[in-house]
Amino acid sequence: MDIRPYFYYRNRLDLHDQKIVDNLIDEWMHMPETITIPQPHARLLDITHAIKMDVPALFYIHYWFIPVDCADHEKVVLRPNYLFEKEQARKNLAKVEKWITEVLRKLPDGLDDLSKALWLRDVIILNCKYGDSKNMEAHSVYGVAVNRIAVCEGLAAAYKMLCDLCNLPCIIVNGKLAGENHSWNIVWIDGKPSFVDPTADLRDGRATCRNSFIRASDEMAGYEWNRDEVPECKVKNLSNPFIRIGCEDDLMNEIRKHRECPSMTLFLDYPGADSDAYRNRISTRLAFTPEITSRWKVSHCTRRPIIYLDQ
Repeated sequence: MDIRPYFYYRNRLDLHDQKIVDNLIDEWMHMPETITIPQPHARLLDITHAIKMDVPALFYIHYWFIPVDCADHEKVVLRPNYLFEKEQARKNLAKVEKWITEVLRKLPDGLDDLSKALWLRDVIILNCKYGDSKNMEAHSVYGVAVNRIAVCEGLAAAYKMLCDLCNLPCIIVNGKLAGENHSWNIVWIDGKPSFVDPTADLRDGRATCRNSFIRASDEMAGYEWNRDEVPECKVKNLSNPFIRIGCEDDLMNEIRKHRECPSMTLFLDYPGADSDAYRNRISTRLAFTPEITSRWKVSHCTRRPIIYLDQ
């Protein structure tokens, strides 16, 4: 399969190290025992990080342990480790390619960037479960494509890989959500970047949830990331507005004000709102107003205190 990834992290390196990235990608596709490269200008860790982030298809590489021998002051010899036996790695890659082929076969014709980004997100949401963080496969596209169970790292990798194959620029972002390590994506809609977090929507439990689909930087409440590493996102999901709520009275007022709105996410931006006890209390309060509770849902999954309209 001809996979042409969107190179974002590679392109942040200098030209010398970009050539090393290209060489390593080509070599790793053939799974050699050793690879000789010129001495990198950046740390080798930066180079392998760029490959891991840009090329999800190389999910069989053990990026965290790559023994290195310094042949001389000009060359370095890498002794790659693989997460699977080589023959098994080839079989696993073939299974991923089969899944991708089936997904692309079903991709509707004529979708614009926004519709395509949503359709690809829904492929993951509808066909995968969240979990099994102790299984290394859950951290890669293999977990999504074959096992149908993955954690944030695997979900973000799968989303990028699908976007790559549909000519939709997309990158993986590493950071934190509610203080815990997390991975999600930036996708370019008509040339403009915006955040997408398939994991957050998957953990909310329904494909209709778009709480974290097409969000601007200032809408990513509870998220932390290196803002110097990725572009600022300004594109917002106009069909699913995001509103910050400063107190519980404002929360109930906003719910009543937007009772007929088809879709919306409310972020509870005040002390104590992120506790499970508080969310349970709000759920109980909403339950006494049937016309509200029939559509408004309190999220207990995304580690962010949000209430959303369930389409």
